[in-house]
Amino acid sequence: MSNSKEGAFEKQIKHVLQKRCICLVECDIKKYQTAINAILQNISHTKHPCIYVAITKSYQQLVSTRKKKMNMSQVFVIDCISKASGVGSATPNIVYVENPGSLTAISLAINAALNTSNFKILFLDSITSLRMHNNETQIQRFLQYLVTRLKHADTGAILLSLNDENTKKILPVIAQFCDEAMLLK
Repeated sequence: MSNSKEGAFEKQIKHVLQKRCICLVECDIKKYQTAINAILQNISHTKHPCIYVAITKSYQQLVSTRKKKMNMSQVFVIDCISKASGVGSATPNIVYVENPGSLTAISLAINAALNTSNFKILFLDSITSLRMHNNETQIQRFLQYLVTRLKHADTGAILLSLNDENTKKILPVIAQFCDEAMLLK
């Protein structure tokens, strides 16, 4: 990504976080890691408590790559990867969910977090990974419920997705639930 495009994307993310709106961010695979880094960096700068729904990376991977760049005490992680591989122990800022196919468990974990603390931001990484474990209808219902719940809690969100064949049909539907949508090329 050129510096001007990267700067423009970071400004858009900052704007979304300040407004606390629900934003769908689509990117291609080449921009995926850049998008995650920009999103997490901007979340860190807000200093607001955040729920990170980790569907692509485990909590350990997140901590090892972000430790010096992000205050993890402000982040509540819902790890959808580690439990399936037998990793993960009880920690105050983390909940382990069976797998990304457990949409009910993910919903319950998000609800519990929203009910116990004043989270201002949710970051879901990623719709593409959710789609690999669930059908289109399940994803649409889950995300429609999630968006409604977040708006009721006055919590903003960034819902990240790859722009690929797996999500091609559902992203236009999901975009209708969101306040904003961004395409990062």
